[in-house]
Amino acid sequence: MANQTTIDDLARNGGSEGNGSPPKRVAVNFSELAGDVMHLVELQASMLKVDLLGSYRQLLRGIILIAAAAAVALGSVPLLLGAGAAALHTLFDLGWAASAAIAAACGLLIAAIAGYAGWATARRSQPLTRSIREFQRNMAWLKQIITRDQPPKI
Repeated sequence: MANQTTIDDLARNGGSEGNGSPPKRVAVNFSELAGDVMHLVELQASMLKVDLLGSYRQLLRGIILIAAAAAVALGSVPLLLGAGAAALHTLFDLGWAASAAIAAACGLLIAAIAGYAGWATARRSQPLTRSIREFQRNMAWLKQIITRDQPPKI
C-alpha cells in the first residue's frame, strides 16, 4: 500500500502517475493485446493451411486408390456372381434362376457389409483436430487476458 498512487498524488502531478495517463496506458495495453490477437490469428491461419493441405493430400491419395479398387471390383463382380451361380447350379442341382438369385443375394450382403464398414470409418474421421484444439486454446488464452481472472497460461 506504500507504493500505491493516491488521489492526492494524482492531483499534485496533474493526473499522471509518471508512466502515462490512464487513457494512454489503456491505449497501449489495448494495442499490445490487439497485436497479440493478430499474431494468434496469423498463426491459426497458417496451421489451418498446413492441416488442410495435409488432409487434402492424404484424402486425394485415398480417393485415387479407392477409385482404382472400385473399378477393378466392379469389373469382376459380374464374373464372380456368374461363376457363383454356375457353381450352385452344378453342385446343388439348382435351377439357373435360383442359383443366380442366391449369388446376387450374397453379392448384396457383401456390398452392405463393405458399405457399413466404409460409413463407420468415415464417421470416425476427425479432420482438422489439431487446428480446432489450438483454436480453443487460443480463445481460452484471449478470454483470460481480457477478463484478467487469472494469469494467462501459454
